Amino acid sequence: MLFACLVIAHAVYDQSAEPVEVKIHHMRASKALEIIEQSNPKSLPAKSMDADDSKGSVTVSGSPEMVKEFRDLAKLIDIPRKRLSIKVTVDSEVDKESYQVSAKIWNNQKWKTSDGDTGITVAVEPRLSDHNTVTLMVVCGHDGVSSIQETFRMKFGTSRTLTLGSQISRMAHQQPDGSYKFKIVSVPEPKITIRVDP
Repeated sequence: MLFACLVIAHAVYDQSAEPVEVKIHHMRASKALEIIEQSNPKSLPAKSMDADDSKGSVTVSGSPEMVKEFRDLAKLIDIPRKRLSIKVTVDSEVDKESYQVSAKIWNNQKWKTSDGDTGITVAVEPRLSDHNTVTLMVVCGHDGVSSIQETFRMKFGTSRTLTLGSQISRMAHQQPDGSYKFKIVSVPEPKITIRVDP
């Protein structure tokens, strides 16, 4: 009987526990809550948690074990984002242009550059990987047409060159006898070199 009373008292205590505010430092509180709700256990019911982006916190209502579990999960995802240095070099033999663009962007942030004269666009999205490497998602285009979509991994401090392909054109030359001789000419397309540094 005493045991049953203790169980009931414990259940009542759990339900009446004061809500605890957990600070989120490196992302929106609502984003942190969304990630935890999607990845997590049934032990953290959604109705017991509420995000407040203006305060940068999530209020957790429940048992001390539930609050501890939320705090432990929040520590795993609430980490500072790292900035990476991206350098893109474009060499266009046909356009007789060569230029370099660089930027410091956040990990997992999409960055895009375009050039009006050559019509070249480059979009890069880096994701930090292990062992001093980064995985890059790259989309390159020329004159509004996306011609390269690649995902690859590279070490920091190394470069990767992508070629947008080559344009093929057919040229006709009239011969002295009046006939035509055709020649296929390959016009080199721009080369794009990408380098990432921490």
